[in-house]
Amino acid sequence: MDICITLEKKNYNKVSLVFLSDYFYWKDNEHLMAEALKLYLVNFNDYFVENLHSKIRANTNTHDSVESIIT
Repeated sequence: MDICITLEKKNYNKVSLVFLSDYFYWKDNEHLMAEALKLYLVNFNDYFVENLHSKIRANTNTHDSVESIIT
């Protein structure tokens, strides 16, 4: 069962679809990210993703824009 659905977190039920959409876009456009994912996907696990999300949530406000977060 998909961990995102199991945890019932808001919008997590869409994350798999978004990831696949990104991957197929990168693959169709011969982007380097598609090859990197193919080679290194086994190195990713839920801990690092959840840890990163926790750090972002702890250091941002609900009203922050995407631009203010990534710059």
